[in-house]
Amino acid sequence: MVVTIGYWDQIRGRIQDIRLLLENVGEKYEFQQWSMERYGEWFQKKESMPFPFPNLPYLIDGDVKLTQSRAIMQYLGRKHGLAAVTEPERQQEGVIDGVLSELREKWTVLMYASPNFEEDRKTYETQKLRPLLKQLDRYLADKEYLVGNRLTYNDFTFYELVDYNQLLIPGLLDDYPNVKKLHQKIPLLPGIKEFLASDRSPNPKHINGGPAPWGKPGQS
Repeated sequence: MVVTIGYWDQIRGRIQDIRLLLENVGEKYEFQQWSMERYGEWFQKKESMPFPFPNLPYLIDGDVKLTQSRAIMQYLGRKHGLAAVTEPERQQEGVIDGVLSELREKWTVLMYASPNFEEDRKTYETQKLRPLLKQLDRYLADKEYLVGNRLTYNDFTFYELVDYNQLLIPGLLDDYPNVKKLHQKIPLLPGIKEFLASDRSPNPKHINGGPAPWGKPGQS
């Protein structure tokens, strides 16, 4: 049975790291795309969807029915051997899950809850983003990947979040060589390089949707 995933059309959002993982492991999937232009269609059908907490993105894999992007990534990581195995790895994984969630939250606040985007993006870069990237760069100094020194599901999310930010702030990664090294490695992995070059992958600049002031379809 083919895995089904669902999310808004046109954007990377919270689905692209899930797709990168699936492309890398070679698992076939159906992508149910919900129109952002006709967003009301999702809200009309949302409560009838077969999930305890209906939301986008979602995943259906036989009897497995999940929402919440981190839960989906964790499930796929375990399924495909891309998750922590030992107790030290699980400890690393838990911390990295938290760090990446923090990075996502800071991005989301800037893009969807900023009263003055141009001013707030400066504060975001200097006070929120760069301190976290500095910590990640130090953490990666003796590592090839984030957890267990091997590829895991968190590396795909890391790539997405770092990529958003280096598109927003050109030259950002020059100050963080270890972050830059891992960021450059992920799109060259089997399956991912081909996917990113195909028309199945959204425009890399189409990250956000809705009221976001930057990085969404219709903007240059």
